[in-house]
Amino acid sequence: MGLCDILRDMNRGERSVDIGARVVGVAVRHPERLQLRAERWKDGMKPQIDELYGSEVKATIDRFVENDPEGISRRLRWALEELRDMESIQVPGHEWAHIADTMAAIIYGFEEGNFSPGEKLEVILANALHDTGRAVEKVKNQPDFKDKAEDALFPILIGFRLQQKYGAIPEKLGWRILYAITSNSQPSTDYPTVGLVHGSDRLQLVGSFTMGRGWPYDVVMGKRRIMVPNDSARMTQIPRPNTDGDISQLGQYEFYMRCVFPAQTREGQGRLDEARAENAVILMLSTEGNEETHKQIFAPELGLVDKTHWSKKRLPEGMYESAVTQKAGFVEFLDKINLSPTTDVDGLMNLMNQIMKVEKLAVPDDLDQVMREKLGELSDQERINQWRIMMYTITKRHAHRVRDLDVVNKYLPKADKVSRVTAELVKTEFEDRERLYREEFPNLPEFK
Repeated sequence: MGLCDILRDMNRGERSVDIGARVVGVAVRHPERLQLRAERWKDGMKPQIDELYGSEVKATIDRFVENDPEGISRRLRWALEELRDMESIQVPGHEWAHIADTMAAIIYGFEEGNFSPGEKLEVILANALHDTGRAVEKVKNQPDFKDKAEDALFPILIGFRLQQKYGAIPEKLGWRILYAITSNSQPSTDYPTVGLVHGSDRLQLVGSFTMGRGWPYDVVMGKRRIMVPNDSARMTQIPRPNTDGDISQLGQYEFYMRCVFPAQTREGQGRLDEARAENAVILMLSTEGNEETHKQIFAPELGLVDKTHWSKKRLPEGMYESAVTQKAGFVEFLDKINLSPTTDVDGLMNLMNQIMKVEKLAVPDDLDQVMREKLGELSDQERINQWRIMMYTITKRHAHRVRDLDVVNKYLPKADKVSRVTAELVKTEFEDRERLYREEFPNLPEFK
């Protein structure tokens, strides 16, 4: 599938494909132009952006929804279901399953915040479209290529797909959607709808959310090793993602555990910190039998270093201790249910494939070959550790789905017509994953 095929799949129209292909051509040849334009837009237009999120624009968006809630919710359902079924959305690491996970997170935000129906529509559309440009990565076989091309792709998507197919939307609603997407690299925002879009995505950077996605995206496409390298320099500083030193999947886990941008609300931060603690547990499981690497990763928490780079900032008070307790409890849980770890690569691949099946993850064509090579490079102890990480991922993901479904089911009776569409799609998606979970792991007890 080429770039024009992707755009045809996204837009279903000759004119949009022609315009899109020309703009994407610029993105491919001159990505620095698009990045510069984005930086100028984000950093140099604060008054205009404040106006965009002012009361007058909000009133316009709210009237748009209030005038035809039935028609908008009907078209929204059609648009989201069509997006779900698009071939080009199935991109490793950022497929429909990821969008559904972020949709579940925004339901929490709707429950806790004070968002109008118009603002909810804005959040839903920005959330649904925030990774659609990742389709370019599959064509280029280059992770994070989307970040160079998104300024070109998203105006095409919003301008043509939404306004021509979904139905005309207010122009400034389109700009708010676009701003929420392209400003994701900013650590904080003054605008609650933007904060909710950013927060729902950042939650997927940490915890058991990211383990399954990490194998196809970070290891296979990103060409990273699995384990954290043993390097004393990492006691005080760790590489940023997508820099020269970013060579391991679990190395990224440590970075995001420490440095993921904060959530915009107290409740959102609570969920984010819970997921960060899961990162700590996963890293502890990965270093079982390797005290030196364990000390390297958790040097600040163990009091082994005094001054550190910002990338190695200490975890919040009590998080390390909580992870130690949770990790010990999980190892005890595995012992009690008489599950024996395996060092066999075939066994690990089977378990990995079961996880990705339950999570409904897209995978690259060479996943089996590459992951077998990566797992084969590990020692027996490291493969046992990987098995434990996989089992932890399985049990925690199940627990999250159960909790998320409970929140969605409680939200549905009071949902407005627009957000009901999203809640129902999340409910259907997660119930289907739970069905797959019971099929793949019928006798696995719950870890609490």
